[in-house]
Amino acid sequence: ADLWHKQQYINSPAWDKVLRDDGFEPAPVSVAEGVTISGLQQEYIEKSRWNREATKKQFKLAIDDLREFVGDLPVSEITAHHGYDWAQKLSEGGSANRTISGRITACRSMFEYGIRTKHLLENPFSGLRLSTYGRKGESYLPLEKDELHRLFQQPMKDQERLALTLLLTTGMRLDEVALLRGDMIKVHEAGFLYADLRTKSVVKNEGSGRLVALHPDVQLPQTQGRLFTYATNVDGKAYAAAGNALRPLVKAVVDS
Repeated sequence: ADLWHKQQYINSPAWDKVLRDDGFEPAPVSVAEGVTISGLQQEYIEKSRWNREATKKQFKLAIDDLREFVGDLPVSEITAHHGYDWAQKLSEGGSANRTISGRITACRSMFEYGIRTKHLLENPFSGLRLSTYGRKGESYLPLEKDELHRLFQQPMKDQERLALTLLLTTGMRLDEVALLRGDMIKVHEAGFLYADLRTKSVVKNEGSGRLVALHPDVQLPQTQGRLFTYATNVDGKAYAAAGNALRPLVKAVVDS
């Protein structure tokens, strides 16, 4: 039997009988009764440590969606069947597999908190197999040479033109470009300019900290502050505002 089946047997009444036949009496385990999804959610959201407000918001919305689907049940009544039924509903509604997996993960994390705080004995969403639910991820196609020409032939503000130029010539993420500061632009000993992204406030994670060479023909604003005026969110990220500004320009080329 594989590990999963062994685990199911160990957690089963049959295994309890084997232990008791050998004279072993497990200590009783008790949990707090009656806490509902909304009750556990409030405690989980308030007492957990969140690295980003965006993550906190995403998890709260996912749990809200589960509660709307199954009702505000006691968490002790939630089963894996609820998880699969919810995944099926999301799938039929056109959600991507990544979206479905993310929502299940958010609720699984809350239930794990429920185990630690003695509201649950086990996690009902642990081990759900979701690969067959939702739309599969789609790969993006690169812009053709003529599409790049049409992209830059469009009328646009100087900062959008600079942002697109940096995205195309450096391979930086959108948020990395949108948060660039003049004091991050440095001169290499070999004479070329580069962006020093070794700061947690700009990169997605610590492993993304790196030095990025800049094309010599790119004209940068002469400032020590931010190169772009894109608004930042509560986490200090600017990708949403930058995306809203650049998306229509790219969409006009792709749709045509």
